[in-house]
Amino acid sequence: LMKALIGGSSGFAYVSRVLIVLLQTLLQDQIAKGYKEFSAQLSDVAVSAYTASDLVRLCLRCGDVDDDTDDVGDVPEEYIKQLDGCEFYQLEVEQKLCVLRGLCSRVLATYTVQDYMEEQQHKASVLMRQKITEMKNIAAQKKKQNNTVEKAGASDDKAKLQPKVIDDKQAAEKDNGSLPISSFYGKEAEDSGEDSSTWCSIVKRRRLL
Repeated sequence: LMKALIGGSSGFAYVSRVLIVLLQTLLQDQIAKGYKEFSAQLSDVAVSAYTASDLVRLCLRCGDVDDDTDDVGDVPEEYIKQLDGCEFYQLEVEQKLCVLRGLCSRVLATYTVQDYMEEQQHKASVLMRQKITEMKNIAAQKKKQNNTVEKAGASDDKAKLQPKVIDDKQAAEKDNGSLPISSFYGKEAEDSGEDSSTWCSIVKRRRLL
């Protein structure tokens, strides 16, 4: 675009396409219903490379008449009048940029662009809420998995600890000499080689000894 603006007549075709797009967007909007010249609607005029400069001049002038406030998009009156006697590509580069800025400001103020921006903001808001919900679900799943792993690890540690406690208890009983009576008499019965099936026979043998 900058090359076309600097190029003068060589950039006429490219600059004209840019102006046509901006003018079509502006004139098709409801905001351009008040844009008239000699009681004729500007939206009824065909937009082409040959009518673009005049339509830009008329749109800027109508916009300045309807809007009394100072805006960064305002174009000096001398630039608008200069378009009455020459084509857009014949203006100085600074003047072209100023005119384009003013035209873009009016396009951005159209209902079409505002509706589009609101629609995109709504879509972005919906996508953001969906993303937050997905992140929360992922975090909850990870937390659940971590809790499951921790519980499984605690169960394994407890299962490993129980045999060790039993072995330690038996070793302590052996060290203290507190063997069960069945173990004591059972060993005596094994040494004597006699029948040890009942407690009575075991006690009787102990008395005989």
